[in-house]
Amino acid sequence: MGVLDRGDEPEFVFEQQSVSRRRNPIPLALGVIALAAILATQWPSGSETATLPPETPNTAPTTTTAPPVVDSTPLFDFPRVSFITMPVGGGVAQLVPYSAPGEARPLLEVSDISVDKSGTWIAALGTQSDATAARVLFIGAVGRPLQSVTSTALGFAWHDTEPGQIAFIEGEESTAGSLRTIDLTTGSKEETEVTQTSGWLQHYGAWGFTTSISRTNPWFTILSPGGEPVLQDEPGAVVGHIPSVGIVATLIDTGHYAFDPATAQRKKIPAFTGQEVLWDLAVGGSRGMIAVQTSGADFRRHDVLIFNRLLELVDVLDSAPLPQAMTWSPDGSKLVFTVDDFGDRTSVVVYDAADGTTLEASYPEDGSRGQNRAILVD
Repeated sequence: MGVLDRGDEPEFVFEQQSVSRRRNPIPLALGVIALAAILATQWPSGSETATLPPETPNTAPTTTTAPPVVDSTPLFDFPRVSFITMPVGGGVAQLVPYSAPGEARPLLEVSDISVDKSGTWIAALGTQSDATAARVLFIGAVGRPLQSVTSTALGFAWHDTEPGQIAFIEGEESTAGSLRTIDLTTGSKEETEVTQTSGWLQHYGAWGFTTSISRTNPWFTILSPGGEPVLQDEPGAVVGHIPSVGIVATLIDTGHYAFDPATAQRKKIPAFTGQEVLWDLAVGGSRGMIAVQTSGADFRRHDVLIFNRLLELVDVLDSAPLPQAMTWSPDGSKLVFTVDDFGDRTSVVVYDAADGTTLEASYPEDGSRGQNRAILVD
């Protein structure tokens, strides 16, 4: 059981009610190295902390080079889609318009980057030569300069349901740090300390928090909303939280479980039987629908599984190995995700939750753009 937490002028191909299967077979041996792969993609390391212009020490770097035009014709009437992309090994992230005309905009050199539930706010960690070291945390509105909040962040997490709510741990790897939250919707960056804790922050919600032992060690701890330990140093990795199910985690050698965040009581999840890896999950579809990106036990199938709130399987969509960018539209009516299977094209898939149809557009991959890390949907 695996434990795991790309311009040229595009040429587009549309398919209704189908998703092409373009992937190359992935050997079973990938299962043995899956953890190392996910650490390399989700937690890349780089050079020193992101360099800031000397005249504006708290503002993310800018560039004087005009970025390339990615597209000149609208592709979808709905939804309007943009990507946040980043080189696989860490580096300069870009904001790339996809379904409307525009230019790619460089953001800053980072090792991790994500947007909040609403797609309004963005946070990123600067690069570091030490894979486990604390990093600069940048926060701001999408499309605006990002400001540094701390130089010693041990991970961050957006609230899984409330826009503009972010949590992070400030400290050093070898000592207990300060778990803090910020509500960006108030117009200020006032920090509230929740508790003193160790580890690397992974997830945050009304139910509480999860941390891992370190940036490269997925053993996890569950904390209550007040920061009290509910479960400590469990051998496995948290995938996310589903309100009707609990905290979803993959335990080493034993499978996928749901944990009650209040009591740590666990139960196996039959719906995920036969899945080697749960790469990611996205909650927010209409009527509580959930999307879970998976790889099967033989690592030859890679799917996005669509469940209703009772965790009954509704649909199966083609995907690819390693984490793929995935999000629901703000009204929950459509799921948008990318499929990058290491071939010569990347696909963007729009799944309509009402009737189960899909719209797929593919484009030639461009190595200069890198890996899609987040999707913005208007």
